[in-house]
Amino acid sequence: MPSCLINLLLSSRLTPPYAIVILITATVYRYVGSGPLLPASANQMAEECQSNWWTNILYINNYFDINRMCLGHSWYLSVDMQLFLLSPIVLYPLWKWPRNWNILLLGILAIAGVVSPFTISYVNKLSPNLIYGNAHLDRLKQDELYYTTYSRFGPWVIGVAVGYLVYEAKRKKLKLSLIQITAAWILSTVAMLASLNGIYSFYQPDADKTILESAFYNGLFRTVWAFGVGVTIFMCVTGYGGPANTLLSWKVLIPLSRLTYCVYLIHISYQSVKSVSARTPIYIADLTELPTFLSDVIISVILAVILSLGIEAPAMNLEKHLLGRGRKTKQNNTEEASPQKQEGSDKAYTNKLTEESVALEEGSHNITEVVVKDPREDSVGHQIKE
Repeated sequence: MPSCLINLLLSSRLTPPYAIVILITATVYRYVGSGPLLPASANQMAEECQSNWWTNILYINNYFDINRMCLGHSWYLSVDMQLFLLSPIVLYPLWKWPRNWNILLLGILAIAGVVSPFTISYVNKLSPNLIYGNAHLDRLKQDELYYTTYSRFGPWVIGVAVGYLVYEAKRKKLKLSLIQITAAWILSTVAMLASLNGIYSFYQPDADKTILESAFYNGLFRTVWAFGVGVTIFMCVTGYGGPANTLLSWKVLIPLSRLTYCVYLIHISYQSVKSVSARTPIYIADLTELPTFLSDVIISVILAVILSLGIEAPAMNLEKHLLGRGRKTKQNNTEEASPQKQEGSDKAYTNKLTEESVALEEGSHNITEVVVKDPREDSVGHQIKE
């Protein structure tokens, strides 16, 4: 139990770098730039973090004082942690129940993951256009759709289902036909494109969508996107990824993948400073947005490297030390390299050679040549001739 608490509170992928970003926002963030709007914006962010930092650390800030949330994008971490803590409720039946019951359970949860946001959207008459479509409504109604765990668990269920299917596929050595492979990739592509581009019509000035249309989109788009991503993961892991798996497994992406969490934490802070420090109007166009996008990505990655090396990596080592992982690994390596163990290995090998020589002497005289090769050497052999 203590090790579980340590792992939860000092998880190198969550709390330590998260706490540092909160600390910076509450203290020195206001001094990192200058501009006409920076003092007011930075002071407000500092006050919010000074007042509500504890809700972030406890991962409950998606339910408490949402209008004054410290780090507005951190609601996702709370949803993620809450679903992680609830996961045994689903994982234990998947472990113990028969396969048919597991499929039924996952199907019911997936449907519930669609029905929940659909119902919230329909009852509150919410538009998928979260910027302008719900300006006439109480913000709490939109917050219920956007921040709450019970409106966000659909993609999580898809992730659990994909993990379960990958396990079953590997256990049974699944083989797919060309038609099945093609259909899976078509489904994945269509699902992701429909989820991503379906919002376009809701942002048009002449959009006249019904409450039912809005509810269907709000209920489906997150789960459908997760389905598309899940199919892609399933195909890659089971050996049917093709070029997609080659690209996603590219070694260059590995170090970048380890920075994604720190990029997520820090990018909003940088973009906010840049935005409120502007002294001239910003005109949006394709040619101007491309360099803006590239600069945001590059600078966010640089800041993430600093955060990862300065906080995340040391926290990982501290976690291993507190939980005894590093000590066990070091102990195992020491035992493998110990003179006593090496001496024992040499004796066993010598005894084996002696036994083979005796067997040769007592064996058939038809054997004219026997080759005994040291298993510890790949290229050196010793011939024993009768």
